[in-house]
Amino acid sequence: MQFCTQIERERQMQLLKNRFSIHIAVIFVAVLVITSLDGGKSYASYPMVRNFNRSEYAGGPQTWDIAQDSVGLMYFANKYGLMYYDSRRWKPYGLPNNSEVRSLLYDSGAERLYAAGSDEFGYFSHDDALHGMKYTSLKGLLPKNHPAFREVWNIMLHDGTVWFQEDYHLFRYEDGRVQSYPSRHKLTASVIANGNIVTGSEDGVIQVLRAGKMIPVGGDILKGKKIVGIFQYPGRRSVLIGTEFDGLYVMEDYNVKRLPTSFDDFIRDNQAFCMAIHGTAIAIGTVNRGILIHDWSDNDYTYVNMDTGLQNNTVLSMYFDREGNLWAGLNNGISLISYNSPIRNLLGPRNIYGSGYMSRLIGNSLYLGTNQGLYFADYPIAATPAPPRLPQLLKGQVWHLDDLGGETVASTDGGAYVLDGRQTRRIEGLPGTWAVKPLPDNPDYALASTYDNFYLLKKGGGGWTVIGKVGGYNDIAGDFHIDDTGNIWMSHWIKGVYKLRLDIGSCKFSSVKFYNSGNGFPEDQGNAAMTLGNEIVFMTRAGYYQYDPVSDAMKSHPVLNNLFGSLPAGKLFTSPQKDVWNMGDRRGLTVARMTPTGGYQLDSVIYSAISESLIPGFEHPDFVTPNRMILGGLDGFFDINPAWESHEKAAFPIIITRITAQNDSLIYSGHDRAALKIPHSLNSIRIEFVTPEYKESDAVLYSCWLENYDKGWSPLSLANVKEYTQLSEGDYTLHIKAFNKLTKRSDTKEMTFSVSPPWYRSTVAKIIYLLLLLMMVGTSVKAAKRWDRRNSERATRKKELELEDVKRQAKSDALEKEVEIAELKGSKLQEEVRHKSEELSSAMLNLARKNEALLSIQDGLTRIQTNLNEGQDRKAIDREMRRIQTQIRDNIGHDDDWRKFTHNFDSVYQGFINRLQEEHPDLTKTELKVCCYLRMGLNSKDIAPLFSISYRSVEMTRYRLRKKLNLSREDNLTEYLEKL
Repeated sequence: MQFCTQIERERQMQLLKNRFSIHIAVIFVAVLVITSLDGGKSYASYPMVRNFNRSEYAGGPQTWDIAQDSVGLMYFANKYGLMYYDSRRWKPYGLPNNSEVRSLLYDSGAERLYAAGSDEFGYFSHDDALHGMKYTSLKGLLPKNHPAFREVWNIMLHDGTVWFQEDYHLFRYEDGRVQSYPSRHKLTASVIANGNIVTGSEDGVIQVLRAGKMIPVGGDILKGKKIVGIFQYPGRRSVLIGTEFDGLYVMEDYNVKRLPTSFDDFIRDNQAFCMAIHGTAIAIGTVNRGILIHDWSDNDYTYVNMDTGLQNNTVLSMYFDREGNLWAGLNNGISLISYNSPIRNLLGPRNIYGSGYMSRLIGNSLYLGTNQGLYFADYPIAATPAPPRLPQLLKGQVWHLDDLGGETVASTDGGAYVLDGRQTRRIEGLPGTWAVKPLPDNPDYALASTYDNFYLLKKGGGGWTVIGKVGGYNDIAGDFHIDDTGNIWMSHWIKGVYKLRLDIGSCKFSSVKFYNSGNGFPEDQGNAAMTLGNEIVFMTRAGYYQYDPVSDAMKSHPVLNNLFGSLPAGKLFTSPQKDVWNMGDRRGLTVARMTPTGGYQLDSVIYSAISESLIPGFEHPDFVTPNRMILGGLDGFFDINPAWESHEKAAFPIIITRITAQNDSLIYSGHDRAALKIPHSLNSIRIEFVTPEYKESDAVLYSCWLENYDKGWSPLSLANVKEYTQLSEGDYTLHIKAFNKLTKRSDTKEMTFSVSPPWYRSTVAKIIYLLLLLMMVGTSVKAAKRWDRRNSERATRKKELELEDVKRQAKSDALEKEVEIAELKGSKLQEEVRHKSEELSSAMLNLARKNEALLSIQDGLTRIQTNLNEGQDRKAIDREMRRIQTQIRDNIGHDDDWRKFTHNFDSVYQGFINRLQEEHPDLTKTELKVCCYLRMGLNSKDIAPLFSISYRSVEMTRYRLRKKLNLSREDNLTEYLEKL
């Protein structure tokens, strides 16, 4: 496929303008017609495709529209809602009515993502409070009586006014108001062209919005043809119209004309569903056959479908991103097509030919040597929807394709073969062959390096024949190089390098010289010879070396080391433009482009994406044209544009997408504008960041450094998450570095945030502490004053205490006197108790005396009775009677002795008789007396005389008393009375 530089494109357009001095629409149509119908310059090659299936983005199968914001983040209108993608993480958002999202448009000025679906339209914007996207519906701004509407399929922006295209309406949103413009035809496409709204319908009617009404224009040429795309060509007033089955049309001044193209049949057979335009390229998405991209500036055709890497052939939406690559929303999945790239697959991604070792274009015949065999193609290979199937000329591994004086020889593991178109002829006598090269001084002779040795070949009338095995050398063979003096250089990957000199006449190496670390090389291993122009150059691990015939030793190559000194040494090749290509295993693919002044400018970015696909030892670029290079790799062959100019755009920035706390609460998102202050309670955080790079999932490496926490930068890694735990209070600056392996670009990002102190060191707490301090100071002042006052009071009190001591001493003396008085009173009380006891004893003695008197009276009465019985005289009886009466009178004065006894007894024994009568009211006076005597400690023998009864009578009384007192056999009567 032929690519043109931007300068060449501008030159071609200027030539066209100079050649055709007619209206710009005629130029446009003519260019399209001429280039579209001429397919002879089309090259077959297929862009790289990265597919995203549903398991990756966890959304619905269909994707209806695609948009990209100002920092490179992608948004997809999906069956399940809005899908956000930052190249590492997918996140869904929904519309209020949960409908599918049908259309998207990002307004970088307002930083809004407009979105619409079924019966709904509005916009998403960032909300700092939510740390995320917030949806605002505009549907409510429609008039209240506006009828329900259907799907909104397109959103347009012009001069701050947003337009929404629904099936039968156009909605205009401006200054917070929405106006509706109805259409009688079902709208399927729309565009703002030349400041006017132009729509296309399902039945082929073109309409223009004028004075608030949809006016049909363009006549009936499109009648009955469904319009699937309308575009204004950049820089032109012409409008390009795409139909479902009938190809392209162009409209100028509302006149519509048919635009014949060479892909009309492709559209007719596969049903166009959507279209997208980018510069001079138009992309056509179909229902049945994927995507066709046609660039009419160089008549290039690109097919992208399931045969060339697409995961689904039904394309519902397309979008060219900021890098010029094409996103495709499919019926089942999403794909990214690296359209704006100098690297493509020559034969498609589904490689069936093996790893590419060697290619050679001879005339119009392209030979491709792989590990599976030799394949042939007529060149240029015509662009077709499916990659071509190439015929196989030879089987087995093809190591080299060399030019032998106008003939091409293929060196394979089965020997050497001369190629003639699709015919091959084996050179008999050669075993497995590495390479065959002519001798510069004798072009009729050639040297073949085989698996077992070198062979000498000669060209005769019947072609090349083997003279014999070359003697004088018995080490390994392989690829070799011959300088302009006839020296043959052979590399040994372990030992060093051999220099051989061939004697044709004797078929023997007349000289064998060996060079290693003893002859100027930095070491023995890793040295390889190569031909660069007319010079033999040696690649080593320490740089490039050259042979110095004067010293017969190796020396550093100043020019090459100065040019590529910052890069690892790789194999070098020169292009027809005199550019120098440096290719090496995983060491990058760098181009030193020659400048007009004769110097060189290094470019290590453009082609770095395929560095890891190169096969060590088989880097054999074939510059088939100034703008095309075929290069073998592990998965086949790459079609590369060596003249590609890198129109570098600003790299996508590093975006801190979110910061979460240890409890998974979101505290920052990538669009928050407020300064980030993290509460101390959330001081363990997880930071996620990304640099959008969509071509490969693991293309960007990251390194971090947090000032005031980390000691330095972390190692580069794929991890786009960094966690920090238990951050102390204070200010921090996070540095993030991103390195893109595909573009070799580096970028840095800084973010400053602070961690608040804990609550007890917060500003509020400090205010509280200050208030407490002031309170303490105030309290201290008050305390000091109180202390002074207390000291004064203490002095006064001391004097008072001294006075009180004097008084106390006086009181003490008085108390001593009172004690003496109390002691005297106690003595008096004791004396009274003693007196009471004496009285009680006296009463008891008096009672005993009375008893004795009664006994005496009893005895007297007995005597009187005896005297009467015995007949004593009256006088004796009267005398006895007078004595008894006298005795009775003498004892009458003692009748109140019992009352005195009870009074005195209760005084001594603290109311004993009263308590006894309260608890046992049924006791008789005699029983009470017995209880009193027992309480006094008298026993039965002592009590019997007091009652003038016998001891046994006392015991019987005690027995009755125990029963009345409810005492058991074990209870002691005396102890009970004492406790009472």
